[in-house]
Amino acid sequence: MKNVKVSLGLALSFVLLLFSSQIYAQDSSRQGNIAYSNISFFAHGGEGVLDADFTGGTVRGSYAFSERFFFLADYSRQRTDDTITIGPVATKVSTQQGHLGLGFHTPVASNTDFVLTSQYAVAIVELPQQSVTTEGVLVNFGLRSRAIDRWELAVGGNYSSQLDQGEVGYSLSGHYYLKPQVSLGVNVESVFDVKVYGVILKHDL
Repeated sequence: MKNVKVSLGLALSFVLLLFSSQIYAQDSSRQGNIAYSNISFFAHGGEGVLDADFTGGTVRGSYAFSERFFFLADYSRQRTDDTITIGPVATKVSTQQGHLGLGFHTPVASNTDFVLTSQYAVAIVELPQQSVTTEGVLVNFGLRSRAIDRWELAVGGNYSSQLDQGEVGYSLSGHYYLKPQVSLGVNVESVFDVKVYGVILKHDL
């Protein structure tokens, strides 16, 4: 458990470091008009543990360290007001997730990239008397495009492996740039059979 908390703390610290390193971002953080150094805040809801509805928030960040590669990390917290029955106990549940990994991108058309990421994943389900922790791998793949002025669109799939089983999911997002580096968007995704939707505020670095 101590190692898990350290891993989540490192992920959050990494994201905050990305924000503070904004002034050092280089031109290599972009492929065309697509930025690979950014920080975003994702307010979301969805359906998660045992089909319970939940709300929460995620902070995400990435940092391009070369023309094709970037680091990425995120940290999430969710809670549900639904009562979940686990064994003989009915209770409310909160969860935490953290991801830390590496990404690769390459152009496939004008202002359109193919993107592949691989991340170490940790999830903690918090119960009144105990917590349950799982670890695994999350792989994302898909396309990001800024072929349309002031819009960034993305579509992709993912594979996640936790609890000794694998699940296939998807992601869809659209961002409108209010300013050259600030965008507001909507996002829908499914990761390890957890369905999430919400609003994202993103700042390119």
